[in-house]
Amino acid sequence: MSPVETKLEGKVWDCKIGPFKGKLPHGADNPLRKAIQKAFKEITGEDAEVCFSGWGGEFTEDEKKELLDVRSRVAQDLSKYKDAT
Repeated sequence: MSPVETKLEGKVWDCKIGPFKGKLPHGADNPLRKAIQKAFKEITGEDAEVCFSGWGGEFTEDEKKELLDVRSRVAQDLSKYKDAT
């Protein structure tokens, strides 16, 4: 296998974090990317071959629905707690 060839097989960890609506400073990707690469190495003992990240991601419609459902359930639980006190 040449140095350029690689087998991108195995488990891939996927994460979405946000949303953030404010203004991001220049280079805001780098601290998060470094943190996840460090955690990856600590957990697996290996360097990641790739790390795709950036602030251009979006939630899918299913993820948005799930997030709204969770927020609604939390609001209902808080309302019940307030009513009980």
